[in-house]
Amino acid sequence: MLGARAIAILCSAAVAACSGAEDPPVSELETTSAEVDASDMRALTEVSDEPGVQDPAAYKTPAPDPVVPVPDLQTGMTAVGSLRPVNDSGVSGNLTVSDVRGGTLVSVSVTGAPPGVRVLEPALHRGTCGETGERVAVLSGLRLTATGLGAVTDTLDVPPRTVMDGAHVLVLKGVPAGPATPPLACAELPLNRPDPPV
Repeated sequence: MLGARAIAILCSAAVAACSGAEDPPVSELETTSAEVDASDMRALTEVSDEPGVQDPAAYKTPAPDPVVPVPDLQTGMTAVGSLRPVNDSGVSGNLTVSDVRGGTLVSVSVTGAPPGVRVLEPALHRGTCGETGERVAVLSGLRLTATGLGAVTDTLDVPPRTVMDGAHVLVLKGVPAGPATPPLACAELPLNRPDPPV
């Protein structure tokens, strides 16, 4: 057995050996904040090879979907799609047209209306978005918020077979709207026929 004096001598020698070890230079342990920031910025600004990651093209607004017929076993005729901006208006939105008893139900929602515009007139016209013809029916005024958002649902006293015959469009204009008022958005309505009963 070691005596108390021997144990004390061994312990003090071990402590001296540990404290005598040289610490690694500070330069090996620390990286300056400027180096860290530069490294992080390079990582953030590099474009990944993975599609859609940090790729500016991934943030482009997709083109609006055309209005298309959709299966509807309840009412028989429905078409849904998007309103596209015309005349560089920036106004776009969504559109649903359905067959209801006594007429055609039309729902329109929009975004991007110009500042100062408070009401839009959605109207059914003959023709196409490129060549708008006679106005057939007018929906209730579409009231807008201060941020250019709005929606309206109305029933037109026009048969759905007429609205969805492939020869009509829904046009949005500012109010008051006349024949010479430039449209802000448009959607061409497709040819649609009732689904057969199940």
